[in-house]
Amino acid sequence: MTVVELVTGTRQRLHGVWQESLARTGHLLVANSVLTAGAGVLYWLLAARLYLPAVVGVNSAAISAMMLLAGAAQLNLMSALLRFLPTSGRAAGRMIRNAYLVGAGLSGVVAVGFLLGLRFWAPALTGLLGPIPNAAGFVVATMLWAMFVMQDNALVAGTYGSGTWITNDILPLGTTTTEIEREPTHLFKPAGAIRVRRNVNQDTPFPPEVPHALNPPPGCHFNPRCPHAMAVCRERYPEASLDTATHVVHCHLYPEGKG
Repeated sequence: MTVVELVTGTRQRLHGVWQESLARTGHLLVANSVLTAGAGVLYWLLAARLYLPAVVGVNSAAISAMMLLAGAAQLNLMSALLRFLPTSGRAAGRMIRNAYLVGAGLSGVVAVGFLLGLRFWAPALTGLLGPIPNAAGFVVATMLWAMFVMQDNALVAGTYGSGTWITNDILPLGTTTTEIEREPTHLFKPAGAIRVRRNVNQDTPFPPEVPHALNPPPGCHFNPRCPHAMAVCRERYPEASLDTATHVVHCHLYPEGKG
């Protein structure tokens, strides 16, 4: 294999991975985690280099308090998004906005309460968070962190809501007859699907709506797994093409004789 073939093959594989919404989302989440962790390491390295240990310690305590308050005040809405967002349909955007509004609003209220009683439970932070500008920044940071905590789950749940439709070659091979072979196109009846998933929470059954794929991908339902998928297949559901008196084909390639 030459270098050109290796580079070309790698580019094609990366392009194919990027076209897969599930793989693309996973890679973006990993990249987000790496960038966030890298920025945090760089921040604390610079802080330890430029400031006194006491200053770094007080600011670290303030950040820890902010993260604790935001995590508690968002009422575990991040898990609620994972549970209900995939089946919310067109209400998904409103659900995410409401979750951000509730989480950020409650975090702001809790942060204000924390500042009001600062001299009782964190007197060491009075010098840092006592001034009004710093206190306002602390409240805003707490609200933003609550939204940040929920954003990954909102992204995962929002993309997971698209059911993946998969075809296989086993069913056609097992049910093909001489009559079917004479037909130019034949629609095979799908067999029953079995969903297997490890459940460590025996007291909490899986929601019945999750495996039904009621929210298929945009465009053709099979575009994530079809090797012949085009751009139009990901954007628009194919119109019906009458093959015979009893068969209808939904495929952008079929009118051209490629289906």
